[in-house]
Amino acid sequence: MNYDDARQIDPKADKPDAGKWRYTTRNDDRIWAIGYCAEGCPGHDTAEGAYEHQTAYLLDHELHLDGRYSDAQHRCEADVPTGGINISGMLTAPPTGTEKCGKWTEFFGSVGWAPSWSLCDVHRTREVVAALFGTVGQVIHS
Repeated sequence: MNYDDARQIDPKADKPDAGKWRYTTRNDDRIWAIGYCAEGCPGHDTAEGAYEHQTAYLLDHELHLDGRYSDAQHRCEADVPTGGINISGMLTAPPTGTEKCGKWTEFFGSVGWAPSWSLCDVHRTREVVAALFGTVGQVIHS
C-alpha cells in the first residue's frame, strides 16, 4: 500500500530542508516526495503548506473538465450564492448563503482519483472544481 501525506523532514537532519514539510508517499520503509514537492521545492513551514502545494499540482496535472455521462443527465452540483440577486441576475447586496445550481447536465469535472461532480457548462471550470475538491489530505492507495 502507498500512504500519501505531508511529512516533516527530520529537524535534526544535516540537510538544508531539515524541519520543513513535503507532500510524500510512503511504501514500506521508503518515503519520497511527490507532485511539486518532488520538483525542486525548498519545503514548507507547515503541513498545510505541503497540502496546498500538492493540491495545486493535482489541479494543474489531473484536472478533467471534459467528462460526459453516456446515458444520463444529473443536476449541476456547483454552489451558487443566494440572496442579494435581483430578477435580472445582478448582485444588489452581499450573498446570504449558497445553494446548488441544479441545472440538468450530462457533463462532469474531476481531479485525478477524487469523486467527480456533475457540472453545467457555466460551472465546469477549474475554479468551481477546485472549490468542490478542497485541499488534499492523506490518501491511501495501491
